[in-house]
Amino acid sequence: MGANVGLSQNERFIEKPEAVVGQEVLADAFSAGSSSPAAVIVPSDEAEETLAALLALDGVDAGEVGESTDEWTQLDVTIDADPESAAAFDTIERMRASLDDIGTGQALVGGIDAQALDAANAQERDQAIVIPLILVLVFIVLVILLRALLAPLLLLGAVVASYFSAVGIGWILFQTVFGFPAIDTTVLLFSFLFLVALGIDYSIFLVTRAQEEAERLGIKEGMIRALAATGAVITSAGILLAAVFAVLGVLPLITLTQIGIIVCIGVLIDTLLVRTVIVPAFAFIAGDRFFWPRKPRVTIADAEARGLTAQQMSTVVNPADGGDAEPELVARARRTATAAASAHPEGVHAATTELSEAIDAYLRAVALERGASPHTLRAYAADLRTLAEFVEKSGAEADPALLDLELLREWAWHQRDAGLATATLARRTSTVRGFTAWLARTGRAAADAGVRLRAPRPDRSLPRVLTRTQVDELLAGLADRAATDDPNALRDLAVVEVLYASALRVSELVGLDLDSIDDGRRTLRVLGKGAKERVVPYGLPASRALAAYLDRGRPALASGAPSDGQAEAALFLGARGKRLSTRAVYTLVAGLLADLPGSGPAGPHAFRHSAATHLLDGGADLRAVQELLGHASLGTTQIYTHVSAERLAAAYRTAHPRA
Repeated sequence: MGANVGLSQNERFIEKPEAVVGQEVLADAFSAGSSSPAAVIVPSDEAEETLAALLALDGVDAGEVGESTDEWTQLDVTIDADPESAAAFDTIERMRASLDDIGTGQALVGGIDAQALDAANAQERDQAIVIPLILVLVFIVLVILLRALLAPLLLLGAVVASYFSAVGIGWILFQTVFGFPAIDTTVLLFSFLFLVALGIDYSIFLVTRAQEEAERLGIKEGMIRALAATGAVITSAGILLAAVFAVLGVLPLITLTQIGIIVCIGVLIDTLLVRTVIVPAFAFIAGDRFFWPRKPRVTIADAEARGLTAQQMSTVVNPADGGDAEPELVARARRTATAAASAHPEGVHAATTELSEAIDAYLRAVALERGASPHTLRAYAADLRTLAEFVEKSGAEADPALLDLELLREWAWHQRDAGLATATLARRTSTVRGFTAWLARTGRAAADAGVRLRAPRPDRSLPRVLTRTQVDELLAGLADRAATDDPNALRDLAVVEVLYASALRVSELVGLDLDSIDDGRRTLRVLGKGAKERVVPYGLPASRALAAYLDRGRPALASGAPSDGQAEAALFLGARGKRLSTRAVYTLVAGLLADLPGSGPAGPHAFRHSAATHLLDGGADLRAVQELLGHASLGTTQIYTHVSAERLAAAYRTAHPRA
């Protein structure tokens, strides 16, 4: 880069202290090196010869014989150069070279200048060893963390390039703005240490997030998502660190000022350029090879680029067939195909159209990206089928790119005229809006046609809630039946106890396996909507009911199980020994609630509503109830606060004398 490296003793201060001023006055009146003469140790019998040879060298101003013993004599040699300057170092090296040829060659050159020269040489050796060692260690760590080879090489290259850029810009500022004669030898190594540590830290933060996102979305979309998620944190942290190092510029030592300025520039380059532009550009150019030799999972984008249907995708991503997908992706793909087939066995549209193909692709995306359940996929397919059928009947072209707001509004009015409930209309409108947003995001449409499509506000109906007395009576009746040790009665008691104790959805209940129970902590590991796992507690009554069922009820039910492994895994079994179905739970609960007063659906969700309401009545925190129910939004949980308020108002109207 053409930068001068090495500051003399007098050049290391921004403002000259008295010692430097005195040194300059001394240099004007006498030899510049008189304040720090070189000390030469020679054998006593070679002192005169050595002194004469040294005085003949360029850069040596004067010399005299100093203290002496029988064996050794010290020569005090004055150098005509500023202490620790490049000229002084050159003179020391010439003195050492000439002394090797005089007498026995045992003479040694010491003093302040000689010590500084040896320190500078040692620093150069350190840089030649430490810098490559740091790069090797960082590369190994990146390989372990990213499980790749190409990405670590590119990241290291970006960090080294930003370091040299920072040093180059710093040198220009040192010359033109600050007037520094050179860069101190210690500055380069310390600046490198700081910039590599900070730059690699930012890189790991960004690239590991991109790697996680790329497994679902592909490398380009994954990197964009990672930038969106980490950009604010990296930028704010980088600007803060740059400001902290810039503060070193106020210190009187040039060495610290130079370190602060170079690191400040390097951090800004890393934050605003390398992490924002260069690393993403590497990922975009390299594509899936960015994490080479690690093979990427098959992504939705890959499948859609090949024009695969949901049924074909399950074959492509099967590892047994040579694919690279993870088992979870295989299961989701198969589930997508099964759910899509069951939702509309004859297809979304009888004829093969671009719209029906786009709907199929959207269902695959929902299944693979969000982990949607088969029930959700069937609902989405049914909602979008109404749109496809309306487009066909209206005579419009079945091209997703040609969907517009006017057509969507006509479809919405047609749905309203069909006499559908407001909640159904709101759900279908939401599904169509999600579909049109996906069309725009994936480039199938130029713009999101449904962004201004308004959904009707659903009627706000409060869920059915049982009183505590009703719950106690129902459970007492089930306990009386279970006392006969009938396997079905023991199971029914355990089912209702768990439904109420843990406020589970019916799909979560029937999905429980034997290893889902932690009886020591009285918790259940539940797989909820969107394949999100959570841990929920249950109480002593539920624990006793589960223990009785597992001890005396389940073994009897499992005796009639088929040899397909269902009985080995499932917690709750049906009469034939298979996993208990949601229909069987609905039938059980409907029978229990049939004779109870109150309006609303008589299904398993009544126990979930009741548990949440009773918790809030008892003073539970709303967020704790949200975690128990597995709601993604606190607003969904807030409906139970309205239920509690209604119950309070009803009690007030009944009991207060002036209500």
